[in-house]
Amino acid sequence: MRSSPPSTPDVPVALLELAGGRLRPLSGDWGWAGARPGQVVGRWLRLIHPLDRPAVERGLAEAAELSDADLRRLHVRLSDLGLVEAEWRVARRSPGGRATHLRVTLRFPAEGEEPESASPADPPHPAPPGAESGAATFTWTEGSPGTPALGVSPALAAWLGETPTTPGALLAHLDAESAWALREHLSGPDAAGPLERVAELRCGAGGGRPVRLSVTPPTRVGGARVAFGVLREVGEARRLREALAERERLLGEAQALARLGSWRLDLREGTLTGSDGLLDLLGRPAGPPSLATWLARTHPEDRDRVRAALTGPWAGEGLLLHHRLLRPGGEERVIEVRGRAEAGPDGQPTLRYGTAQDVTGQARAETREREARRLQAALLDAAVSVTVTLDHEEVLSRLIASVERIVPFDEADVLLLGPDGDTLSVVLRRLGPGAPAGVGRGARPLSLSGLPLLGRAAAHGALTVRDVRSSPEWVRLPEGTWIRSLLVYPIHVEGRLLGFLKLASRVPGAFPADRAESVRLFLGYVGAALHNSQLYGAARREARRARVLADLAAELSGPLDPAQVAEVIVRRTRAALGRGCVSVSREDPASGELCRVARAGFEDHPGAACAAVRDRPPLPPLPVRPLGPGVGTHTVLMTGADPEAAPLLARMGYRQALRVSLVRGGKFLACLNVGLTDPAPLSADEQELISGVAEQAALALLTADLRAENAARVRDLTALNLTAQRLAQLLDAAALADALVDAVAGHFGAACAWVATRTPEGRLDPLSTRPQPWPELGPGWPGAHPALAALPPDGPVALHPDACPEWWGALTERGLRSAALVPVPGEQPAVLLLASAAPGAFPPQRLDVLSTLAHHLGTALRNARLFRETRERLARLEALHDLDTIIGSAQDLEHVMGRVVEIAAAQPGVGAVAVCLRDCHAPGLKYVAARGTGEALPVPPTGEGMPALVALEGQPWRADDVAGSRLLGPGAWARQVGARGYQALPLLAQGEALGVIEYAWHGEEPDPQTHVFLRVLADQAALAAGNARLHRDLQRQTTSLARAYDETLEGWSRALDLRDHETEGHTRRVTDLTLRLAQAFGMDPEDLVHVRRGALLHDIGKMGIPDGVLHKPGPLDAGEWEVMRRHPTLALELLSPIGFLRPALDIPYSHHEKWDGAGYPRGLRGEAIPLPARLFAVVDVWDALTNDRPYRPAWTREQALAHIHAGSGTHFDPRVVEAFTTLIVGQHPELADTGGEP
Repeated sequence: MRSSPPSTPDVPVALLELAGGRLRPLSGDWGWAGARPGQVVGRWLRLIHPLDRPAVERGLAEAAELSDADLRRLHVRLSDLGLVEAEWRVARRSPGGRATHLRVTLRFPAEGEEPESASPADPPHPAPPGAESGAATFTWTEGSPGTPALGVSPALAAWLGETPTTPGALLAHLDAESAWALREHLSGPDAAGPLERVAELRCGAGGGRPVRLSVTPPTRVGGARVAFGVLREVGEARRLREALAERERLLGEAQALARLGSWRLDLREGTLTGSDGLLDLLGRPAGPPSLATWLARTHPEDRDRVRAALTGPWAGEGLLLHHRLLRPGGEERVIEVRGRAEAGPDGQPTLRYGTAQDVTGQARAETREREARRLQAALLDAAVSVTVTLDHEEVLSRLIASVERIVPFDEADVLLLGPDGDTLSVVLRRLGPGAPAGVGRGARPLSLSGLPLLGRAAAHGALTVRDVRSSPEWVRLPEGTWIRSLLVYPIHVEGRLLGFLKLASRVPGAFPADRAESVRLFLGYVGAALHNSQLYGAARREARRARVLADLAAELSGPLDPAQVAEVIVRRTRAALGRGCVSVSREDPASGELCRVARAGFEDHPGAACAAVRDRPPLPPLPVRPLGPGVGTHTVLMTGADPEAAPLLARMGYRQALRVSLVRGGKFLACLNVGLTDPAPLSADEQELISGVAEQAALALLTADLRAENAARVRDLTALNLTAQRLAQLLDAAALADALVDAVAGHFGAACAWVATRTPEGRLDPLSTRPQPWPELGPGWPGAHPALAALPPDGPVALHPDACPEWWGALTERGLRSAALVPVPGEQPAVLLLASAAPGAFPPQRLDVLSTLAHHLGTALRNARLFRETRERLARLEALHDLDTIIGSAQDLEHVMGRVVEIAAAQPGVGAVAVCLRDCHAPGLKYVAARGTGEALPVPPTGEGMPALVALEGQPWRADDVAGSRLLGPGAWARQVGARGYQALPLLAQGEALGVIEYAWHGEEPDPQTHVFLRVLADQAALAAGNARLHRDLQRQTTSLARAYDETLEGWSRALDLRDHETEGHTRRVTDLTLRLAQAFGMDPEDLVHVRRGALLHDIGKMGIPDGVLHKPGPLDAGEWEVMRRHPTLALELLSPIGFLRPALDIPYSHHEKWDGAGYPRGLRGEAIPLPARLFAVVDVWDALTNDRPYRPAWTREQALAHIHAGSGTHFDPRVVEAFTTLIVGQHPELADTGGEP
């Protein structure tokens, strides 16, 4: 860091390394360059003005060729210090003779001294503008129009880099204080004297320069105010010397404050120079400082070492030495000496310089630190023995042993604070050699509030009592009368008071401050060790608790029922505690009483063999506190100190008991009970473990309850579903009731179950037919049933003794404990009555399922009734439909009337039925069908009987009392069968009575729907009778018309035979044989009619063939064959207009077609030829070959059959040929042996 030129007369000398460019100061003051002797200046060229650096670099380059006698000088400007004269010569050379180092000397001009002119070799440097005069001027004018306010000389303009024309522009170039002073001088009243001050002028890019500002007082010239100012440059050397002096003053003050002095030892001359600070360190000896004075003040033990360090060789580049000085008065101080060495041209050290500083305080602090480290090392051994273990009791034991190695004592106690924060228990005591005999026995608990000394120790951190007899706070205890001195330290763990370490001695003042401090330091480790042991113990306890709870959770995670969950809980709790009696109590869902569902460890109870103790009922549950909607616990610890709990504990044989109520949503869930028979109380860890078990038990029991509830619900729903399916399959009331009884008996465990309707008298009329063990409790109860009075109007009810005491007494006599009554909805009031041997067998959720089953039964009964009615209606409709079918198809009227009687007799309430019709062969009525009349058919009614009267008048008649009716004669069948009522309905057809239907009933009259149906049935019977008469008439007409058709066709066929003598009788033969072949081929009878007609008319087309062609004796030519082959087409044209003959056209039109398509008229092939034509083709050829013709005799049957076989597949259908062969062989067995060969 550059500041100012040296203030000492020493010439700065340095060694310059040409290769590396490093400058090493050798002597003189180099502080202005930010360096000191011995310190290398790396970037020294930065100190030179930029305009002069090229000349310096050229001079250095030429210096490499200088001889040892050559000397070079150069005037250069330093960047901040101005012009300086630099000279250099060669100081060292390489083995090759080339210069490697230069000795550089700098000379600064004295104040007022002009520097020597530059050597001719040095090029001149340009001077700043205006520097010739060394001054600059300005003129200020105010109040003169046309004259500028400010005029500046060219030199000042050159300095500023501009020409200001206003005072403000000039003021902007001055420092703030000078600008303010100049403004006040010019703007104020006429000044008495000029303005003189040193200012800083900012000169554009060239930076600032110090100037002396001189301004005349403003004077008036011709009415204007005028002032003249001059700016002169201040001498740079003077300014630097002043700055350096100030720095040296500040440096001296700083050294005095730091007790620091500087020294310089010239080894060649043996002289030592030092600053005022060094003289202060040496105690201001008389005369100038010297090496002898320094050594005289040095401690004798350090004197030789100091002399060798200052004057002898150094191992390194610098010196660092600590030694003691003895000041006047015998005061011993410690100083730190630091030094550097400077070598001459020969490389040998010539100068040593450095500093000396008083470090007495630091040395003493280091001594104390070493002592503390020593103590710490001593304590660490003791602390290690404490902290290497994590066992709480072992830590306390080693605490006492370690303290005994640090501080002697006669008694050492470790007192731990109890959970109540006041009780102190002596958990560890060790006696020293001076303790009286018998002191260590019978240490009783102490109260912190009753021991003021311990309370003060807890508040202030430590307590030392030199003599307890002089302490008013000492509480004299019987076992501590021998104690004289006391040391008490509180033991804290993370800011919490854990207890105390109490050291006692029978000697007053046995615990000085240093020993007490050692104990305090050690207790820091003890606190950490106790904290670690507590964490370790807590971690172990928590790990054990977590392991127990994890194992419990794993075992409870399975699909367990509530009883299994309770067994797991008590077994695991007992195993975790290793002692005590554990049980779980729950409310019996049936009786509502609290019962013990699981227990473990009772075999260790003193009264385990006593039944009164073993089987005693559990304690009532704890009062349930509202814990919100979730699962929670409520814990109560019973101890003998509680006056209310003591009698209960004595009765149960326990020293202590813990009861935990498990609660769900504010309701009691279960109770976990743990009783201890041994004197050791439950620890906090055990209580916390039991609480964790209880929380898991609550969740597990809740889950098991929900699982059991869901399983029961699933079973109920399954039974409900199966029963509903079963009920949906039945349509009989008794079967439905039996199905429900079977379901409730099988699924709900009912010992008795009845489904019965309620009579108006309050009795039960059974619907179910299942026998029950005690029918007298159900429908067999004499008189009105008492249970019906307890049935609410809106749902089922579980019966209780108060509702029907008499019936309930009979129930309990038979070993039944619970009963329920469930209404069955429907048109007819019905109930489901159940009784069970299990108490509480019908809880609300079970009643809901039973109510649902009862609703299903009610729906099924209604469906059964609707089905019965629908079935009856459907049966009637089916009967009417069957009757319609019979009427439309049957020709026997008596058969139809028999079906009418059968249908009528099947109706509910109808006991007997008879039908009589008008006799078409004789006058009067005739019975044609009857049921239930006592004989096959009643005696035909006379003309005076009721049927004849009803048929005559055409009106129905009925008798509600047959026995008392005078219109029914003694011979009427209704009287003979003992009927109660009777009705006769006329069979009217087109206003005419064709007969009468009669029916009677023996008991209750049929319902109105039955009467309506019988009237409809009578109408159907009348229609059947009318249709039968019409059918007979139509049949006679149809038979006559068909006979006329057939006779016409036969006449045509005979006419053809008469016209063609060659075919006489041919038509009759082929018709008969074709019909037999068609029957053998399996044709329908309806189609045989058309086959017969087609065969009769097969050659009807020949009626259009001219006689010349038809009767030509010889062969026909081609033209004639063409005419002959037209006869199938002529048959089509002749017969197709006749509608009833159109189905018979297959043979007349196609009997000349061939199987291979070679026939005529259409050339049909295969099965495209109608089947009747294929059948007739074979028969036609057979008949033509086996009968004589005018042009040839008849073939034998064998020849004809062989010919037909030969044409199979070409002329004839092979299947037809096969069927025809079977038919012919059947008529002529002798053909079977020929195989069809001619």
